[in-house]
Amino acid sequence: MATYELVKDKAQAAKQAAAKLAVTSTAVKNAALLAMAAALEAQQSEILAANERDMTVAAAKGMKSSMLDRLKLTAERISGMADGLRQGSSPSSLRPGPTSP
Repeated sequence: MATYELVKDKAQAAKQAAAKLAVTSTAVKNAALLAMAAALEAQQSEILAANERDMTVAAAKGMKSSMLDRLKLTAERISGMADGLRQGSSPSSLRPGPTSP
């Protein structure tokens, strides 16, 4: 499958998912965020190993070190991602931001 077709298919799937997500309850969304956080932590070893393989391939293909640094995962970065997902599921994350005068 050509890159264009792959991206097009992913975009269409995302659009369909967004429509379903729009009518999904907050409780279900929060449960999904918490499940994703738990999965990240539970599969950390596998994620880090896969990332290391990807980093090796990317470096061999000449990817710039600045980009490699952005893509490199560490235990701390994975923990930060999981924390962000948990924060997104908390009631305090639903507070409206400041309003303009």
